[in-house]
Amino acid sequence: MNDSALTEPLDFETLNSRIKEELKSGKTLAQIANLARVSIQTLKEWTEIKNPSGYRRSQFESIDQRLTSYFSEIDRTDLKTTFVEPNWVEMPTGRRIIDGLVTIRDRRTIGVIEGAPGVGKTKAIERYFAEIRAQEGLFPPVWRIISHSHCYTKTSILHAVAEQVFTDRAGKVNNDVIYKETVLKMQDTGGLLIVDEAQHMAMGDMKGLEAMNSLRHLQEMAGIGLAYLGSDEIYRRISGKGLAQLRSRVAYRPSKISKNTDADIDAVIDAWNVKGRKERELCLKIGTGAGGIRALVNLFYSAILVANAEERSINVDDILTAQFIMTGGA
Repeated sequence: MNDSALTEPLDFETLNSRIKEELKSGKTLAQIANLARVSIQTLKEWTEIKNPSGYRRSQFESIDQRLTSYFSEIDRTDLKTTFVEPNWVEMPTGRRIIDGLVTIRDRRTIGVIEGAPGVGKTKAIERYFAEIRAQEGLFPPVWRIISHSHCYTKTSILHAVAEQVFTDRAGKVNNDVIYKETVLKMQDTGGLLIVDEAQHMAMGDMKGLEAMNSLRHLQEMAGIGLAYLGSDEIYRRISGKGLAQLRSRVAYRPSKISKNTDADIDAVIDAWNVKGRKERELCLKIGTGAGGIRALVNLFYSAILVANAEERSINVDDILTAQFIMTGGA
């Protein structure tokens, strides 16, 4: 993108509206900042401007220009005939997960949403964020942390939550202080804390389960919703001995999502402009198998390169070739 090619940046209201449209389409604020070549923190400050009519300070003029260039590039791309992969596909399974998050937040309770790998849990979380931002502003009281092998103990989880709640934690080095200030920041927000990949907190030693119990206390003190998303390992472990307080407070736990439905697959292949009976049969086989929608979409990312080069939609050969390359012929 060439900033100098544009003489006059778009006004604040127009740019802010375009950002909300991008978020609604499935992009994250971090992705927008990266593509527009601005820092996420500076973009956050820009979106929080209270008086747009008088904000034209030097540090924001360059952001106006970069955002204008970014959206101009999008508009030019939209005029091309080459297929562009969708940011979000509306699927029954994804909507079911989003509805679950809405319920957990509305009830201000603890919920567990379990699903097999690849069915679309993380994508649904991202979509939920996009919809909430479109409704409540770019920085609603909804926070997400991701548990993993190095983030499952009480201390690491507490710091992960604090990093999402506070933009500046300078001087907050004491865990007790961090905990109390985090609770105060969350109180009276009607917010929701989402723990993605939560099975990591439920696997292995007791440290992860202690962290889950600590989050239970934080949820109660702050009066927010708390959603655990991951595999069925989560509820199995908290059903063990000594965790009755945590288990009894899980008020929302729908049936496990074992695999994607045919309707999910149809939505994805429609969004990717895949046509034909044989193509659908192959996609159904892949998408309802191990890896779910994720496995299918990963193949589409490879297959679309060939299809776009030949200005046509993805066919069976493209999918099988992509599968051969990705699996090494196995």
